[in-house]
Amino acid sequence: MVARTPAAIGNMGSANSRWMGYPCDGQDGPSYALTAPVPWDGHHAHILSPCLSWPWCPVSLQHFPTTGLALIMSDFSLTSVQWLPGTPDEVFGFYTDAFSLERITPSWLRFRVLTPPPIALSVGTEIDYWLRLHGFPLRWRSRITIWEPMDRFVDEQIHGPYLYWYHEHTFSLHAGGTLVHDRVHYAVPGGRLVNFLLVRNDLRRIFTYRQQQLAAIFGGSPHHPAVIDIGERHT
Repeated sequence: MVARTPAAIGNMGSANSRWMGYPCDGQDGPSYALTAPVPWDGHHAHILSPCLSWPWCPVSLQHFPTTGLALIMSDFSLTSVQWLPGTPDEVFGFYTDAFSLERITPSWLRFRVLTPPPIALSVGTEIDYWLRLHGFPLRWRSRITIWEPMDRFVDEQIHGPYLYWYHEHTFSLHAGGTLVHDRVHYAVPGGRLVNFLLVRNDLRRIFTYRQQQLAAIFGGSPHHPAVIDIGERHT
């Protein structure tokens, strides 16, 4: 896909509720990738979306001011909080191995890392994955956009099943151990209906399994129960 300047390609009844898109070269001529703002710093957005053509064009990550843009679909949030009996250095160290994700992902996803080792994680590192979801094989590519060893890192989908996916991991010293905090913001084709019927339940199962596996690896405590919350994101 060749991304160009974003343009309004329609409206939804008001000047502040526009369909915005990037013209791109589809197999049947130009098509548009719908965009949805994610104003993490209040001024800019990381945008990810497929083209409106079939087959879909490859997705791409864009970055532009969000002033005047409006969401064309609902976006959602997931929060996972878990206490582990290890130092932030020890727990973060587990995540420095990209293949650790295979250990904490449920087998029904048939998830595997495609990028060959060794994978040195830092800002800009891209990793390819393969999984099977509801019978459909999927490719996923993520990019590390923030990497602060022992404190936090962020991975963002640059190709995959979501319209966008922003996942922040933080690690903080707490009660003699480490509080692992996952914050995910995402959007899916089909919006609320698809999220309600499929996505949120899948994500709850995936993150519940992840918490269980991390507790098995590091240990856990009944005094620090793990928490998962999924809901619609409001900005």
